[in-house]
Amino acid sequence: MGDRTVTGIAIDLGSARTRIWTTEHGLVADVPTHAPGTSGRRGLVYRGEIVNAAATASFLATLLGRETSTPATSSVRTTTRINQPDVGNLVEDGGPRRSVGAARKALLPAQSDPNRTSELAVGRRLTVVAVVPVLGGERQRLELRAVLDVLRPAAVVTLDGAKAVAFGARVGVAEPLLVVDVGAQLIEVALLTDGAVVEARRTPLGVDDLSAAEVVEEVADAVLGLLQGDCCGQVVDALDRGVLLAGGGALRPEITYKLSRRIGATVRPAPAPHTAAVRGAATALQATHRHPGTRNT
Repeated sequence: MGDRTVTGIAIDLGSARTRIWTTEHGLVADVPTHAPGTSGRRGLVYRGEIVNAAATASFLATLLGRETSTPATSSVRTTTRINQPDVGNLVEDGGPRRSVGAARKALLPAQSDPNRTSELAVGRRLTVVAVVPVLGGERQRLELRAVLDVLRPAAVVTLDGAKAVAFGARVGVAEPLLVVDVGAQLIEVALLTDGAVVEARRTPLGVDDLSAAEVVEEVADAVLGLLQGDCCGQVVDALDRGVLLAGGGALRPEITYKLSRRIGATVRPAPAPHTAAVRGAATALQATHRHPGTRNT
């Protein structure tokens, strides 16, 4: 199969949207997280939690052109013909479908020859890097791994959302960094130090539920909670460095402006903040492929 064999997939399975990136084809999906023909309000993922594992597995298999008769448990046909323009058309942004060229503008690699019809196959040592909520817990990680079994991966790596955002924004994580991820149904505020999440706060509400002013108050309360914790000094250092803002909420300038005034610190939206997490997962995926333990045989 040569370069047509997919050996790595990065996935950001969000409450509102799902984004998928492959090592060989770049961004192949940016679509609402719900089964076709449904509103999806609580259909597959709700406030960061998978609520229907079987349907979610089918959803991912469909996006990647796979077939499965019993999601998450049965064998998957690993070779499917796809037309590359159709892959590009899976990339949506709220309404009109975006082109593969638009994917480049979102800072994600895209298929270099969108007019080529090729055969996309899962490699024998498929690696998947999946983004998980910072405070999702082990149960959510295990549920996600069970869903990803539909792809028959050789290895699955789960990556905290805050760390994925930092990687996607190409921001160093050795020094204290405060990451604020404002999604459609979830707000997470996390402190990264020495490359690890050391403390975090989570609000099960997002821009679908709150006004800009309410989002700012929720984030400010979370930051105050971190300041009152054991890592106060690191939080202060992170605030001096500036807050990294991501998620769909970061596309709203009023949130950035009001939050900066409210917490008295610089707030910088990540480049293309709504896709920062999947870009970070793609960065981690590329790093795993350079590791001897995950090379194709």
